[in-house]
Amino acid sequence: MSLPPRAQRFTLPWGVLDVFTTGSPMPPVLHTMATALTRLNSPRFRPSLLHFGIWPDRPPVPYVAVWPPDMPMPDPGEPEPDPSGLDGVVFAEIHALTCRVCAAHVEAVRPDLGVPAPGAGLSAHRLVNACPHCRTASSRSRIQALALIPPPDHADRPPGHADRPTP
Repeated sequence: MSLPPRAQRFTLPWGVLDVFTTGSPMPPVLHTMATALTRLNSPRFRPSLLHFGIWPDRPPVPYVAVWPPDMPMPDPGEPEPDPSGLDGVVFAEIHALTCRVCAAHVEAVRPDLGVPAPGAGLSAHRLVNACPHCRTASSRSRIQALALIPPPDHADRPPGHADRPTP
């Protein structure tokens, strides 16, 4: 398995993770995800491909690699960084969610809890726990995510928008 162009490769006990940065060349399967992630305006959310070692013939799975807000990011210039740089990273997917109270639609980065998270995992992250439109808590709205992705027409939000939890 050769290293994709401009990816950082993390070798894990159960697989290999190739992480890409915004603006770097990446496989076409990640283009839609990368476009959505640019609207978050945060380097914590990076498109990635996860190669599961137990299924060598299976194609890699696209995930969003999400670093905790208070953790330093690995140096993007280092092609094969130490796996400890993934401590607290959560693997996530982008989902379209609908509030069960006001029927608002949001695009969200939601953790995939079926993939082992290195280190502290989800406990190192702040979750969005309410609908951004009606402010109803996640227990009723069913809106819970690592971040809500602004619609394309609101992509000019200030840096760190994804890092501020919804009240």
